[in-house]
Amino acid sequence: MIEVAQILCKHHPEAVTLHYEPRTFGAWVPQPAKCHENAETIAKLDSAFQIVRGWLCYVMADVPVFFDAHSVVARDGNLFDFTPPVSDSSPPYRLFLPHPAEAAPFETIVFEQGQNRIHATWVLSGETWLAEDLEIKRLD
Repeated sequence: MIEVAQILCKHHPEAVTLHYEPRTFGAWVPQPAKCHENAETIAKLDSAFQIVRGWLCYVMADVPVFFDAHSVVARDGNLFDFTPPVSDSSPPYRLFLPHPAEAAPFETIVFEQGQNRIHATWVLSGETWLAEDLEIKRLD
């Protein structure tokens, strides 16, 4: 899993800012903490949306601290995050990194292995991000 963490860290500057956008789809309302299910339901209810798997990036002083698995939807090249924040104190925006193609498949990492959060401490060596520490935890 350290290879995946290194790839995510290398690509973290490519993360885009996402803003939560409240929206309902008919009688159905997206639920907090259910991003994967929300994205799948939205794509089924409106075929114009495609599921995008990736990672919320949490950074401190421009250095990634950890990554949380997250799913959003895209339409016409634009990303939308319709999953409501868990609490009112959640930040109004989040950094989202679409899952890099060179990493192991998202579905394998998250759904099969249950690895939803990657914690890491990083140092910059030349142009390569190297993991000094890696701890993987399952979110319940």
